[in-house]
Amino acid sequence: MRKVALALIALLLMSGTALALDMDSKSFYAHGLFSLPTGSFGDVAGNGFGGGVGMTVPHNDQMNFRGEVGYVMYGGQDFGDASWSYSQIPIIVLAEYHFDADSPFYGVGGLGMYMMRWTWEHETQDNTTHSSSDIGLTFGGGYDVNEQFKLEGRLTTANGNNQLWICGVYHF
Repeated sequence: MRKVALALIALLLMSGTALALDMDSKSFYAHGLFSLPTGSFGDVAGNGFGGGVGMTVPHNDQMNFRGEVGYVMYGGQDFGDASWSYSQIPIIVLAEYHFDADSPFYGVGGLGMYMMRWTWEHETQDNTTHSSSDIGLTFGGGYDVNEQFKLEGRLTTANGNNQLWICGVYHF
């Protein structure tokens, strides 16, 4: 119930801003990412690779809003006769703020729903698969390489799982 309430509050806060968006100027993008799990998540999950698609809607010269969905597959970790494997589906709403209208540098932050799935495989026991979802935060920064390509670094946290994402974003 808490997750639903938080999602509704976020939706209400964004709905006022959505009225000021220029939907005719929207653009679509694809992104690839490399994920470095940190903290206790890094103890049980290997590096991740993934990608996804998104949409950018300009607000003004310095601010854009983005929505994206992706898929990330993490390398497994072996623990003797057992191993873990993870995957994740992030659905994220982001705000992108250029510090100066002509600057290639920008900050990015947002709120997302992160759906995790993990499998415990053991040689002498049945394999078990679990899944969970949680609302999480992401923030970081980026650099516009040119009009179509961006490089970003993001810190993402959800379900107590912290990750550093390095993303390449290509606008169509």
